[in-house]
Amino acid sequence: MILLEEAIERYRLAVRDFGIGVERHRRATQAARSVVQVERRIGDLRLPAELRHLWLNYTSPSFGSLYFDGVYRPEDALRVYERDVSLGYPRVVMPLAFIERAGIWIELETPEHPRGRIYHTFYDDAELQLWCVDLSMLTHLVAETIEQGGVNEPTTERPWIDVGVFDHLRLERTSEMLAMPDEWRIPVTNRSSWPSHWRGAEGLAPAMAPKPGPTHTIASFNDERASARVTGTIVARITGLVSGGPIDGLVLSLSDDSGSLQFYASADVERSVSQIGFGAQAEFDVIGEPHSPGGQPARSSSLRRSFEDLRSDIFVSWPRCGSWTSHRR
Repeated sequence: MILLEEAIERYRLAVRDFGIGVERHRRATQAARSVVQVERRIGDLRLPAELRHLWLNYTSPSFGSLYFDGVYRPEDALRVYERDVSLGYPRVVMPLAFIERAGIWIELETPEHPRGRIYHTFYDDAELQLWCVDLSMLTHLVAETIEQGGVNEPTTERPWIDVGVFDHLRLERTSEMLAMPDEWRIPVTNRSSWPSHWRGAEGLAPAMAPKPGPTHTIASFNDERASARVTGTIVARITGLVSGGPIDGLVLSLSDDSGSLQFYASADVERSVSQIGFGAQAEFDVIGEPHSPGGQPARSSSLRRSFEDLRSDIFVSWPRCGSWTSHRR
């Protein structure tokens, strides 16, 4: 949980001038009981590792009003979760924090789909909007908002985060975050529009549309992106996996009969990519920006992969001068 611990420490330093101190649990056993109660309720779903770590190690109220209006305790999250599920919200999203007339949810993990993405919606809108990829990123964004002066003058003794400043930073920092088109904005009341792994968690039929199959070879994809933005699907073998180094995630080489390219898989999907295995063939959804031979990648160059019903965000890394460069969120 190194990334989350770094984010929490950044938040702790940002809020200390406002009299907020992020505290660790003194009664770990009691915290563990609350987490187990939540885990029993969600059944075959799993808590994201970062949320579980936060609940087991930190007292939720100590995050204070600068983390929106506060992080839910496990028992409070479970109460709101049960209420929202009864209202028709997906059982795959767990309440994380609250805002007046709105809420922030974290995506639970299904057996086929390890996740932890962050969603937001207003209760009178009921459309879940993808905000960022995980809890540590959300915590960094809140801390950065405070560092940038995004704190409203308190009308009481409590300071409040300026959601306008937060939204500006969020859009700036997550401009390269990708998801499948049906996962950006998800209407709560239209179950047929939910992602396939959400539908599966509800016992509903899998996604309606069949997989389109390959649209490009690696060579044709690379040729086409020389002059225009291109999206498509390739079927390729994983011919190289390299992890470790100064960045989280791994570098993988994909090859087909027409050629090969190197890609950067973010830490968010490293586990999913590793499950496929070296030498295996899989289907990848790809997006590439225009480039010139030997040139630097465009800032928005990225790649998405789909493997069976598992959808993950991964980012491209174009070879240059015998090495590779990568672009993170």
